[in-house]
Formats: sequence, structure tokens, C-alpha cells
Amino acid sequence: MSGAELPRRKRMRLPNYDYGTAGYYLVTVCTQDNRCVLGTVVGAGLARPELSPVGQMVREEAARLPERFPHVAVDKYVIMPNHVHAILRLSASSAPTASLPEILGAFKSLTTRRWNQVRGVMGERLWQRSYYDHVIGNQEDYLRIWQYIEENPAKWREDRYYQPW
Repeated sequence: MSGAELPRRKRMRLPNYDYGTAGYYLVTVCTQDNRCVLGTVVGAGLARPELSPVGQMVREEAARLPERFPHVAVDKYVIMPNHVHAILRLSASSAPTASLPEILGAFKSLTTRRWNQVRGVMGERLWQRSYYDHVIGNQEDYLRIWQYIEENPAKWREDRYYQPW
């Protein structure tokens, strides 16, 4: 792996790892069939995502994660046309807390339900079944991932999820 590049394959969860453990996690969630429904990337050099109405709704639900799960903070994220990258921080808590799969399951379910309501359909999938995750192990790893998320819009045409219109 070079520079800010992230692994190209999805992988299964780490065996025997407790995804309720306090720590930092990179997650990438892709739309069903990599459809570019979340927006577009505009500009050159300092490119930025321009969110569609569904992308704006996804942003709203991401912002609500800490309200729904008080032990969760969204440190950094970017909503791209067909995927979302986020660094989530799970804090230790004496109260029962949700694990990473439970948090992402709720996020995907809530956004899909809202998307279907707005469109007047039932049961259509917004997201692919699984997601990519990476347990962030140290500050160097965290900073590399932060940079990757920050630069992702400018590198959209080289992104593995890129789909031309």
C-alpha cells in the first residue's frame, strides 16, 4: 500500500474481534450497484462533493449518529457520488453500547427507509449488503486515513468506485 491508498478488496470482519471495543474505525459504505445517487464531484484541484437530495439526507443521518449512539463520534467523513468514507470513534462506556455492525446497520436502515419514502417506493436497496472496515491501529494510520478522506474528492476520477456519467 502506498501513500494514502486504501486496500482495494472488501474483507470479512476480523475473526474474534469485538467491534464494540472503544477505538477508531474507518468504514466505507457503497451504494447498491455503485449507483451515483449521492451527488457529484465538482471543481478541479480543490474538488468537492456536491450532494444530491439523497446525499444531503445521508449527511443528516450521519450527523445524527452521536444522538442515537452517545458513545459514537464521527471524526471525519466524505460523501462521494456512490460511497461514504468515515472515521468513527467508539468511546468506552459503562452503559450497554452498540457495536460497529449494529451502528452501521441502523445507519443503512434509516437512510434506506427515508430514501424509499421520498421516492414513494418500498423495499429498494440504497446500500450494498456489507461494508469495508478497518480498525485504526495508531496515530500514523489515523492521519493517513484522514488524508485519504480529505483528498478523496480531488482523486475521484482515479477512485476505485468512480463511474462516469
